[in-house]
Amino acid sequence: MANIESISELKSIEESDNVELLEISPIIEVIEGEKALPIKVKFKCDYCGKDIIEDPHVFYLGSKVYFFCCKTCLREFKKLAKRGNV
Repeated sequence: MANIESISELKSIEESDNVELLEISPIIEVIEGEKALPIKVKFKCDYCGKDIIEDPHVFYLGSKVYFFCCKTCLREFKKLAKRGNV
């Protein structure tokens, strides 16, 4: 687990080929009297690559977690996984 101090640091980690993000749990520290900034993290579908807008469909395969934008992408990914193409 890594502590990330800024959005730019998170973005650089997310774009890195050397790191696989399994879970992002934003924790925001609010100083009394200051308004917290909204943080929005974009996830992409592991099947079609589209941005996931709503709650993702989640599939666990071994030690990996996959996220999908819709039931169709999840179903098609499961077919690939069953054939060993993942």
